[in-house]
Amino acid sequence: MGMRQQARWHCLVWLTWGALFGCAEADDRPQRARQDFARDFDVQSQGDGLATFRDANTGSACQLQNTTQACSCKELPGRQVCGASQVWGACECLEPSSNATAGAGGPLAGREPPSNKGAATFEWLRTAPNTGGAANACKPGRYAGALDGLYNAPSAFNAPVPIVSIDVTGAPGLQLELSAGGNGEFLKVTGGKFSGVALAIFPFEAEFADGMLDCRTGEFRARIVNGTYVVFFDGFYGGKVMYEFEGEMVARYDAATSSLMGGRWAVSEGGVPPPTIAPDQDPPIFPPLQAGGTGTWSAAWTP
Repeated sequence: MGMRQQARWHCLVWLTWGALFGCAEADDRPQRARQDFARDFDVQSQGDGLATFRDANTGSACQLQNTTQACSCKELPGRQVCGASQVWGACECLEPSSNATAGAGGPLAGREPPSNKGAATFEWLRTAPNTGGAANACKPGRYAGALDGLYNAPSAFNAPVPIVSIDVTGAPGLQLELSAGGNGEFLKVTGGKFSGVALAIFPFEAEFADGMLDCRTGEFRARIVNGTYVVFFDGFYGGKVMYEFEGEMVARYDAATSSLMGGRWAVSEGGVPPPTIAPDQDPPIFPPLQAGGTGTWSAAWTP
């Protein structure tokens, strides 16, 4: 082999080895860059191009699980997630020279291809905040008013006799106690009664129970229980005769005046259901041979 050919051979060998070593060095650079970054900035590699870094917010309290906030792994932008224990996790970022790319949704958004993302959507049920509507205007406390109507009394051969609420002590003839229930969306009846007379002389009274005022709709409904009226007193026919009745009462709530308006009541004897009633409608007329009565009532909130 001549000197010129030998020189060419040496050059070819050196170029070949140089190319091989150069390629090996180029292939190794991304890995060494990640190692240098982790060593210099105390960042832990998680594989697949993801690294974590414990910044100043890691471990601090957060409010809502799975919420995210921006952070940085020293020089790289990232994000951290509020965990199940309501503390911020370590900052997550993309390692240098990784094949992952950031998308518009944030530093890590581009790591997942669009084809892997589901098409699920969520519809959250929301209710309007209570900011001064009917629920806020629905006042708990004591309500006082009056009641009247007609009653088919068996002692009067089921002829209708007038009923008027009156209290001999001077108190209102109708008293009702409403207390807050739930989260202020309704008031419940916790006490109440009416005292009156039939035919201006015979005691006629009852209590209220199992009632509720729906502050969203303004509808009030309650049961009338323990109702009694006395027809004869001592000295007449050897004693007094007491009759019992029960039924229900309805009304609508007027927020402007804090009053129960358009009230209707209906009661009956002997376990017979009373007729159906509704606020502001004319009280129904009892059948001639059925014992019971209907009428109107109203009450207003009293301080």
